[in-house]
Amino acid sequence: MDRIRLKVLGLSYSMSQAGAYALILADEQDMHRIPIVIGMPEAQSIAIQLEKMQTQRPLTHDLIKKLADALQVTLKLLSIVWIPEFFIRNCYLRKILNKSK
Repeated sequence: MDRIRLKVLGLSYSMSQAGAYALILADEQDMHRIPIVIGMPEAQSIAIQLEKMQTQRPLTHDLIKKLADALQVTLKLLSIVWIPEFFIRNCYLRKILNKSK
């Protein structure tokens, strides 16, 4: 299966679920779009990051990022795999040590 690099295109209020939002991902050529339904807290966190806003205190993702930075861990790959009726999301993390890959 070929991998397709995606980018965050934006956020939208979800018409299919009350109180939910859709994170819109698109390929680099803007030929295909994938909506992922998320909750209000996740949408707010993503919006804050996209708009480069400052908050009075760190949010959960800020703390996780600081922890990953302190442990020298980077996000290597995030896979969104289509299986009929639902998505499976896999995150692969790797620790960068000197020249290791």
